[in-house]
Amino acid sequence: MEALPELSLTVDLSRLVESTRELDDDAAVLVAARERWLGSGEVDAAEAEAVNRALIGLERPG
Repeated sequence: MEALPELSLTVDLSRLVESTRELDDDAAVLVAARERWLGSGEVDAAEAEAVNRALIGLERPG
């Protein structure tokens, strides 16, 4: 078995970290909006189901 030479590899994850922070911020805005909507007492069951399906669709990989 041959030995492989060591590779010097630098990985910059700063864009990934920033994107993750932005996603967290956007998720917080979405949760707050959902809580306001649910607290309004004006939630139509069919509309709530449509929103739920849309959110589930976001969780699934394309």
